[in-house]
Amino acid sequence: MFKSVEGIYAQGAIKLLQKPENIPPNTKVIVTFLTDIQESKELNKNSDFAQEYHDLDYLAGTWSEEDELEFINNTNYFNQIDPKLW
Repeated sequence: MFKSVEGIYAQGAIKLLQKPENIPPNTKVIVTFLTDIQESKELNKNSDFAQEYHDLDYLAGTWSEEDELEFINNTNYFNQIDPKLW
């Protein structure tokens, strides 16, 4: 049996726009992507995926050039190959 349900793909997940009825758990699916850009933009405007989250931003930071150089200098050793191991 084949059943089609519309959905939206965003951020690595597929959100169904309607709940399929009479589908048993663990049913295999085949996903076909429709790449009509205009239609995708319209669907995404009304999607929960369209909301941008910033709840983990405080954990991220930026490095200064000095921080970057320090990191590169301290990790350069890991790029070296030990001839004794080969």
